[in-house]
Amino acid sequence: MRRNLEHRLQIRWEELHVPTLARGMSVPVLVVHDREDPDVPYAHGEEIARAWPGSEFLATTGLGHRSLLRDPEVIERTVSFLKQGLPR
Repeated sequence: MRRNLEHRLQIRWEELHVPTLARGMSVPVLVVHDREDPDVPYAHGEEIARAWPGSEFLATTGLGHRSLLRDPEVIERTVSFLKQGLPR
């Protein structure tokens, strides 16, 4: 996985620190992270959201790492976030 990402992104794994990269972003982002995520620490999601200018953070509980993708409230909030960027 590491070699694949390094090749695709043309960046060394050690340079792939999302909060550092996020500081230079200008496109709005919605960061969704579950407090009980067993795969990625919750603090990582918070750190990315703090570093990304103009980001929004949505915390969930009890959805884990993947179930949040099927959660009706998360889907609704994501659609709402995306609609904010559409021209009127």
